[in-house]
Amino acid sequence: ILGGVYASLLPEHARRFTGADYIAPGDFHDSLPSLLGELGLPSQLSRQDRFPAWDLYEKFEGAAILTGRGCPFHCAYCAVPALWPGLSRREPMAVVGEVEKLYRDFGVMDLAFYDDALRAGGDGHLTAVLAGIVRLGLPVRFHAVNALHLRGLGRELAVLLRRARLVTLRFGLETVDRARSC
Repeated sequence: ILGGVYASLLPEHARRFTGADYIAPGDFHDSLPSLLGELGLPSQLSRQDRFPAWDLYEKFEGAAILTGRGCPFHCAYCAVPALWPGLSRREPMAVVGEVEKLYRDFGVMDLAFYDDALRAGGDGHLTAVLAGIVRLGLPVRFHAVNALHLRGLGRELAVLLRRARLVTLRFGLETVDRARSC
């Protein structure tokens, strides 16, 4: 079964060229249950926060964290709106709980935020996540691997990013022309 970005953006190409038995485009919560049912397999999937099967790894030092999916912008160069229309966020304390579990149960020291737009929709959600992480007081490091918007980034958020131990920050510059910004 092939899913993910490629199967979602180019499902016909994936069917034709990958040799996969089945293609599951889009969000797996939508595409996978019916496919599993057709195969005679259990098809109930929970939309609740569930952890990946980290215990299958012998050891891992870093992990990806998603605080949400999607982006409210529709930049011409970006495929995110086609992959995940709209913007959805996980509960901040669920994200904090995942961070704590990764550190306490698996010794993970480096966590990368893989959100498509970590600051999208305002900083309230990100601030709640970061404040919860600071309260944990764990010696983990965080990395923002996708570009953060610079617009509106103030001192208060910058200090919180530092206190939460975000050591890798990438900022995107799409344009300085306000007429062309997304």
